[in-house]
Amino acid sequence: MTSPFVRVRSAIPWGGRTPRAKTILIALACSALAWGALRELSAKLGEPPSAKIPEQRVAAARVEPIEDLVRASGIVNAQAVEIRPARAGKLEQAYVRSGEPIEEGALLAVLDTRSLRAKVAEAEGRLAAASAERDLAERRRERTASLFERRIASAQAIEVAKAEASIASARWREAKAALLALEIELEQSHVRAPVSGVVIGPVQPVGSFVSSDASVTALMKILDPKTLHLVAEVDENAISRVRVGQLVRITTDSYGPGETFTGTVERLALEGIRKGNITYFEVFIDVSDEARARLRPKMSAEAQIVIEQLSDAVTVPDIAVRFTGNQPQVDVVDPSTRRTERRDVSLGPIQTDRVVVRKGLSAGEIVLLP
Repeated sequence: MTSPFVRVRSAIPWGGRTPRAKTILIALACSALAWGALRELSAKLGEPPSAKIPEQRVAAARVEPIEDLVRASGIVNAQAVEIRPARAGKLEQAYVRSGEPIEEGALLAVLDTRSLRAKVAEAEGRLAAASAERDLAERRRERTASLFERRIASAQAIEVAKAEASIASARWREAKAALLALEIELEQSHVRAPVSGVVIGPVQPVGSFVSSDASVTALMKILDPKTLHLVAEVDENAISRVRVGQLVRITTDSYGPGETFTGTVERLALEGIRKGNITYFEVFIDVSDEARARLRPKMSAEAQIVIEQLSDAVTVPDIAVRFTGNQPQVDVVDPSTRRTERRDVSLGPIQTDRVVVRKGLSAGEIVLLP
């Protein structure tokens, strides 16, 4: 490329020039070289030298499926039904052991009934005697009534016969009620399972005194699997995003991270639990039938509560977002001019090192990275 300056041969030798003249000639030569380099670079880039932008780090906004999750740790719990007999007595026989599955109505244990059976026998005898007296009194009443109709018996005699029949009938009913009460007590000596489940904890040994009184140790406990659930503790900063009915994924140390169970948020505690300087709220999670069959009470578990599922979320690296006050912004690069535009955006959930942009940016647009 030719220089815009005209080359003039001077008749004055270099050594004869003054220092000021030498400085001017050197400056002119450097200017000519710099201008030529700029002209050549400008021609290669197809743009004026003044619009040159240094190389910068950029990334494209992309579309991907995203799940907004709240993570929490928890403990698997279930309701244990304490088994107590309906009456007090000495345990005669237990038919189940700890860890054994049982069905509702199954016979669990029997109390000592020897003295009770003797009382039942006495009551049966009294009922038989009362029945005989009732029948005799009724026949007397009928015969007296017949004699009264033939005017052989007096009115007073018929009244006495009726009274005796009524008293005998009342004694029969009393004896029958007493026998029924003893039979019910005898049946209560047989302890049956109120629910289906699994026997947990120790079963009281034969010969132990058992009672319906809550202050006395229970005969045994039955774990009701229908009540099995997970209680997860959610940080107070995230509890406002949790709602009843949300899907929950559950993992445990027992089965490892590759085994995932499912559940749904059932209810949220109204009062928080303070631990250190952080407040947590208990979230009660109803688990699936598969989880009920395999999880055990007191297991530790990790819960992922699915707050939102986005199938086509627009995301950018989180380092592309900057804030002016509380307003998130990104610098969008125009690929044709390589100029940037700072743009307000609305953000969604953060996924590791990427953040969802709900508004203000389209898929494929280029954002500037710091």
